[in-house]
Amino acid sequence: MPDYSLAVNITGDSASFQNAAKQAKEFLAQFNNELQENQRQSGKTGTSWEQLGQKLDKMGGKMKSAGTKMSIGLTAPLTLAGKEAFTAASDYEENLNKVDVAFGKNADSVEKWADTAITSFGLSKNQALEA
Repeated sequence: MPDYSLAVNITGDSASFQNAAKQAKEFLAQFNNELQENQRQSGKTGTSWEQLGQKLDKMGGKMKSAGTKMSIGLTAPLTLAGKEAFTAASDYEENLNKVDVAFGKNADSVEKWADTAITSFGLSKNQALEA
């Protein structure tokens, strides 16, 4: 049985990931400024640990939100692309097996014809083998 290979190119849009990372960076910079201000004021008005705790809780919530956005923006498309690639590879392998069974020793000729089907008929190799 001949050996076959399938190449898959996966592209994605990282805009939502970049936006979430930018928001997290901006929030951390703001938090750092507020922390420094709190430290300056603590010498004047006493320690404000309760306010600091509230700010940390707020930061945790924003970081969780950013993480969710990154997960949805990256993981879901990659999972879908992986599923589609797996399905395409499975369909391709199934079509190759059908050709091998149907055409026997002439299967190589049919596969060579399928290689040129994109220019001749506008069909992918997989579509040509399925036909």
